Amino acid sequence: MSSLNLKFTINTADSVMRVFTVPATIINRLPSNIDFVSYDVTKGGEVHYNDRLAIPERFDDPTPYLGYLNQWMAASAAATPALTMTQALAIKLAVLDVFYGINRQMPFTVSISSGAFAFDPSDLAVSRYFASVTGLSSVQLIPMGLTAPITLTSSDLQNVASAFNGHDLKVLQIYAQKKADLNALTTMTALIAYDATIGW
Repeated sequence: MSSLNLKFTINTADSVMRVFTVPATIINRLPSNIDFVSYDVTKGGEVHYNDRLAIPERFDDPTPYLGYLNQWMAASAAATPALTMTQALAIKLAVLDVFYGINRQMPFTVSISSGAFAFDPSDLAVSRYFASVTGLSSVQLIPMGLTAPITLTSSDLQNVASAFNGHDLKVLQIYAQKKADLNALTTMTALIAYDATIGW
């Protein structure tokens, strides 16, 4: 993981984006019904709308705002003092970390004796699953999308555990390759263009 926790704000009123408090003007404005966007990977993001009650709406996936981040990087690279390659790489690695976290906790499907079911691989869900099965030959769990529990045998539980581990390892391997790809880039243009959202 990188040493930076991605943080940014976008203000429609002055068309300014701040990344780690550093401002730069962005060319493309936010939609007219949005006044302000803030994002902190440790807390999530908030969108402040002007066409509804003034209660922020939360989000976890910053994908809609990465184009603005690229604009900020291009503007900052042309500024004085300029964004350095080391700083640009650190920002893109911070973005990569966000999508590693998102993708390792995406739901996935496991085939067990009673059918194929989607399970939640989030850290909290995994801890709940396996805290409830210690020493048991079977257990009832509620897969994603269902309202009633299903019974999992010990063999089913092994399949689910194996799928959890396989999913986590696959995402980690992709993350490691993407991190190596980013570190191999040698120009600001290539760093700005790098898309961490695809290929998972």
